[in-house]
Amino acid sequence: MIVYRRILPLRTRLAILSYVSVLVAIMVDVIFMGFKVCHLIEEEMGRRALAIARTLAQMEVCSSCQQANKY
Repeated sequence: MIVYRRILPLRTRLAILSYVSVLVAIMVDVIFMGFKVCHLIEEEMGRRALAIARTLAQMEVCSSCQQANKY
């Protein structure tokens, strides 16, 4: 005859399972939010770099126009 002994009561096991599932859900959400924030920062840096490049390109055209007008 096999004697089955419960290590933890059912209520305790359910509480632990609920706690662990909530922790896993929060960790997954934090990971996904981290990837999303990283992607948004990278896009914003690209936009700023493009704006700086456009500004520099316009400045180069203006300075070459000024040099052409001197001669």
